[in-house]
Amino acid sequence: MKTSPTCTVCGQSAGSCHFGAISCRACAAFFRRIVVGKKMTSVIRCDGNCRLDTRVLRKLCASCRYERCLKVGMKSSEVMARILSNRGAGLGVLGLSNETSFLEQMKRAYWTLEEARKKSFRKEENRTPSTSNYKDANSICAMDINLIHKYFTSLFRLSTSTDNDQLDLLSNQFLPAFKMLDGGFRSKDSDFCILLNGDYVDPENMGDFYSDSSEDEDNSAADTVKRILEPYWKKFNHGLKKHMKEIQLDLSEFLFASALIFWDFGMCGQSNECVEICREMRTKIIIDRIRKKFEIAQRLFVKSWRNYTGSSCG
Repeated sequence: MKTSPTCTVCGQSAGSCHFGAISCRACAAFFRRIVVGKKMTSVIRCDGNCRLDTRVLRKLCASCRYERCLKVGMKSSEVMARILSNRGAGLGVLGLSNETSFLEQMKRAYWTLEEARKKSFRKEENRTPSTSNYKDANSICAMDINLIHKYFTSLFRLSTSTDNDQLDLLSNQFLPAFKMLDGGFRSKDSDFCILLNGDYVDPENMGDFYSDSSEDEDNSAADTVKRILEPYWKKFNHGLKKHMKEIQLDLSEFLFASALIFWDFGMCGQSNECVEICREMRTKIIIDRIRKKFEIAQRLFVKSWRNYTGSSCG
């Protein structure tokens, strides 16, 4: 009878060879996180020979687990080579550079998303925009979600080493908020909610939006749905969209807010490691934003100073 291989790190069932050694997915993910995050501490609180044969014991001593990974043949060079290969392929599709700030990468990814949207929702020439109903809007939304995953949230997923299930958690909580923010940003200068195909929704007249003569002859269902969801549309119109227009939110600010929404923490099911990664990414993004603002202010100051000294000398 053929026996399944065991993890050379912890002794549990192993799937295959990871980074140069036979290991389970959990130990492979642990090693990858340590190498990518460079979080291994030199402080040792044990004699260097901790047991690792249970999940609890493995979590108690990261130092021994990491040393065991190295001892059985795992190589940090293979981790980095795989990450660079994956990121290079993913970023290449978006035309991004690893040396570019994350917010600049987001801007390019968003431009790529917008180009994909134009192709997918190409507007007919000389077509007059019209009010949309919920069926058309749902169809557009479903198509757009696929585009967002492919061209925009893929950047977030490539930028961190956290587990896929945690990335799924972040992506799922991000999408509804981003769709609302994106819709408000696109429609901030209009009285209506502008859809990606050029049609629109009138938040002050939701009865037509939810009506369906083919299934609801007396509009009773539409009236019920309208009564339930109308507060959402009014809050969107008089709250989010109105405030975006008042402060004249620009693309950089919109993407900055989007990044903070993605790297959220405090959600149910979020691991401690994921929380820490979110904190680190938020800090990095805020520093990027402050640095960019400082560079702009510095350039304006230099220009003003040169104009002032030039006029004084003349």
